Amino acid sequence: MITSSNKLQKEFLLGPPRVVGVALSREDLLTARRLLPGSVDALELRQDAFLPEEESAAIKMAGQIGSPLILTLRHFSEGGHAKITNRQRLQRSAAALQLLTEVGYATNAQQGQTTRCVFVDIELRQITRLRKFYSITEKYQAGLIMSYHNFRATPSAGRLLSLAKKACSLRADVVKIACTPQSARDLAAMFSLLAFWRNRTPLALMGMGPLGPESRVLLARLGSILNYGYLRRPSAPGQLEAVKLKRLLSGSEC
Repeated sequence: MITSSNKLQKEFLLGPPRVVGVALSREDLLTARRLLPGSVDALELRQDAFLPEEESAAIKMAGQIGSPLILTLRHFSEGGHAKITNRQRLQRSAAALQLLTEVGYATNAQQGQTTRCVFVDIELRQITRLRKFYSITEKYQAGLIMSYHNFRATPSAGRLLSLAKKACSLRADVVKIACTPQSARDLAAMFSLLAFWRNRTPLALMGMGPLGPESRVLLARLGSILNYGYLRRPSAPGQLEAVKLKRLLSGSEC
């Protein structure tokens, strides 16, 4: 079930599995700008990887690339690059969406329909402390990705299902779960969640660590909607290069 009211977001989430290139630096953004159309499906701007004085230029550059865009200020406890208070995260996320509006990427809901597809990623563990994110995403017609990261293990199948259901109950437009499979049993738990989750809120499910590369390809082929890859260097253990992942999923590379 797609909860987003934005037509472009709905079309994006109802399409085939999407490959997201992760931008951690200006060099990553330059790489993304040089890619041929269709090389990746979306761009994630990791705002937490940029210094505050670099952030505005990075947001403008990301908006000018024109791809569907995910804005992420990752919490330090789940792999963020800097310790940022929740108040700062709210302020910087709102400022980023406003800046995208000003440069013509996305239009304020009070002024008209959005011209592009933009999402904001917030951790499931943090959303109850950051309820103002709802009003921010509504104001700018941004989709809300609720994410969970476990860099040490993979929860049981039952626990994975509980996490996904909780994100749905909190009005996520996309549920994102990244964990670290260490055995065939862990992989089976992840596969079973995707199989059970058909026709619900879009689910992005990916592995990290040594089994990460293979699991990401398999999970994408089974229906994981967002599948993240690096542009120049990995942002998570087990990540594949984004263009290569896109080719693997399209069948143009074996």
